[in-house]
Amino acid sequence: MANFMQNLEGAIAKYGGEDEAYKMKLKNSIRDSLGYSNYVSQRDKALKKPIDVSLMKGNITPAGVKQLVGGAMDTKNQEVDAYNTMAGKTDVAAGQIAADRIAKEKAAKAAAVARYGINNGVMFQPTSQLETKMADYMKNPYNPDGSVKTIDQFKQEMSDYFTPRENVDMTYQNAQGGSEVRDNPTAQNIQEVIDKRVPKDFVGNEQTYAAMAQGFSRKQATDPSTSGAVRDAMQTEIDPATQEEVPKYSFSDIQNRYPDLADTEIKQIMKPVETKEVVKKLATNNFINNRDELTKLYTDGLTNASGEVVSKGWSAVMASPDFKALDDQLTMEHPDLTALERNTIIYNYVRSIL
Repeated sequence: MANFMQNLEGAIAKYGGEDEAYKMKLKNSIRDSLGYSNYVSQRDKALKKPIDVSLMKGNITPAGVKQLVGGAMDTKNQEVDAYNTMAGKTDVAAGQIAADRIAKEKAAKAAAVARYGINNGVMFQPTSQLETKMADYMKNPYNPDGSVKTIDQFKQEMSDYFTPRENVDMTYQNAQGGSEVRDNPTAQNIQEVIDKRVPKDFVGNEQTYAAMAQGFSRKQATDPSTSGAVRDAMQTEIDPATQEEVPKYSFSDIQNRYPDLADTEIKQIMKPVETKEVVKKLATNNFINNRDELTKLYTDGLTNASGEVVSKGWSAVMASPDFKALDDQLTMEHPDLTALERNTIIYNYVRSIL
């Protein structure tokens, strides 16, 4: 049993990163599905079972007793060894299943985020209020008059914004169930995020990095054959009917303006634009912004034998009627996005607010 646990936990630790809760859930699931505990139980019963000396009868000699006891012990040891062998085979299989499953999940996630440029070295998934502000600045480093917004301007805006305490997100739930300050950006914190996220050659290359921060690749943003289309795809205007900011150019507009570009290339160029529009819609959706409801769906209030919360995972959120209604709406309004792309956008949005 010890060897099985060591090998399985080693495989999960290698591929599973720091998500201890997920590692534990996966480990328990694999152990249960492969019947490991049954083999261990049967082995332990065999160990405790008395040896069968029922053949000892009649005139018993010391040599005969020794032979009979030895044979009975051999039979018992063979039974124990058989269950140990099954546990060993389960050990190998479970370790491989765990490694394969987590590796596939990580590969699928990496492929999904790559579609939105997160692996382009500039775009990132915000983990705090300050990083969200940083990401917004990277996507649009311009003042209302069209001039470049300097990094010093951004720093001052952040200082001004976070000085009033009511602007600091206080909804982070601590381990005791109370609320704590989720973000408390100081001048030092702001500078640290700038140092971490802003490329060293950002000044003078704002347009390229603004495109990359929105999900375009460096090649799309800089290649003469696509940079013009990228620049146009990024432009917005105010819809006179709704007074909302909307893309200035549609897919067909880009087709007409850049007839030498293949439709597949234009679709890739328009993907970040579609993503941005979906995120804007998510920001106004009551269901996906209800943290308490999402947390309840994710955990469902279940606990295991140790009293720890059991996570039902993202699939439980996706199974809810409200999620399906949201997905149906996005399917109709953004038919060029695949189901995986829509769900990935929603998932990343939820991660940024929880």
